Amino acid sequence: MASTTSRCKRKSTPIPRKERTMFTNKCMLCAALLIAHPAYAQQAPRPGVWEQWVTPKPVYAGANSDVVRMLDESNRQTKAKLAAMPEERRAAIEKEMATAGVDLRLSKPDGVMSAQQCMTAKEAARLAAAQLEQKANCQRTVTQQGDGVTVVVMTCKDGDPAHISTSTFTYYGEKAYSIDAPMATISARWLRDDCSGIQ
Repeated sequence: MASTTSRCKRKSTPIPRKERTMFTNKCMLCAALLIAHPAYAQQAPRPGVWEQWVTPKPVYAGANSDVVRMLDESNRQTKAKLAAMPEERRAAIEKEMATAGVDLRLSKPDGVMSAQQCMTAKEAARLAAAQLEQKANCQRTVTQQGDGVTVVVMTCKDGDPAHISTSTFTYYGEKAYSIDAPMATISARWLRDDCSGIQ
């Protein structure tokens, strides 16, 4: 992933903390959409730096959750705020996010965001264990597993009727995977062993 740099040679205007926090939280929110290596992998992911691309989906049919609609609206608002900013300020925010491995460039279509993440072997194991835990009022069922493809159905009784969602995990060895989930599609690839420069 190419680093985003400012075209301005002079020192950029400091980014207000509130503004910086808003975009940081936004990135963390997107990262929460299964950006960690899934627990259903048939081959353990390789430790090192991973690059993930997240494409948010619009509100999907049958969604019984105000949270999904909130995320969809948040995606639109974030893109609009970035587009309305002066070029220097937008470049400064993009550069600051890039130091954390997050790419917010508006040139990407459909609100696509990318992030680089350093994953150690211990972190991968810990995240996998956490994802195997059953959530209250929810049940995970693996309906297909084999040939690098795993399909998981989640049934949550947090409303009437119960909310059912399906996610498909596809693995390409230890260096790449993709996830088609109700709220986003995610693709990831392994870049290198050395995590230097990744926060």
